[in-house]
Amino acid sequence: MAFQKTLKHTLILSAAAIVGFIAFQVWHEYQGGDRPDPAGAASVMQSSAAGTGLRPTFELISPEGVPVSSRQWDGKPLVVNFWATWCAPCRREIPMLMEMQSEHSAAGLQLIGIALDFPDAVDQYAKEMEMNYPLLVGEQDAMDVAEAFGLDLIVLPGTVFSLSDGRTLHNHIGELHADQATRIIEILWQTENGAIDFAGAQALLEAMD
Repeated sequence: MAFQKTLKHTLILSAAAIVGFIAFQVWHEYQGGDRPDPAGAASVMQSSAAGTGLRPTFELISPEGVPVSSRQWDGKPLVVNFWATWCAPCRREIPMLMEMQSEHSAAGLQLIGIALDFPDAVDQYAKEMEMNYPLLVGEQDAMDVAEAFGLDLIVLPGTVFSLSDGRTLHNHIGELHADQATRIIEILWQTENGAIDFAGAQALLEAMD
């Protein structure tokens, strides 16, 4: 009985996330090309990395509308989380992601949140949560960034782990749980310091799925 209740609850939350994601896409299509770009510059600067295993160079806007280039994080291992304020699994991840940023930032890890959402909503939520990592906002351009990372965003959230040399180590679709995140980050650091090679790291990560 308890399992059935848990399964029902999970299915309801998943359905809600899917509906929210579709609603956002429909809103975006409805707005079409008539809605001005808040910064006039938000774009994927390099999407040719899709399928190559290397992370793309891109530019999106901050919740305040300021253009931000990913080049500032070149040479750092990155965790890029695609999310939205209306996505319940995304919201559940945030405290764990904030803890990850606090724990590993001194060693050079950088977490970035890319919201498929409205800038005002993201700005308000970030302030309420006191989020401690950079946030970017986009519509189709954010979807293009996810695609360039090789991430098929059927639903949110989605998270990309990439090494300091730009190679994508792991893509995770769906809610990321603390035990999964801990293991992925452990493998990322082992790969960074040469304890295991890239192929070995990917084999370990595939065994987790």
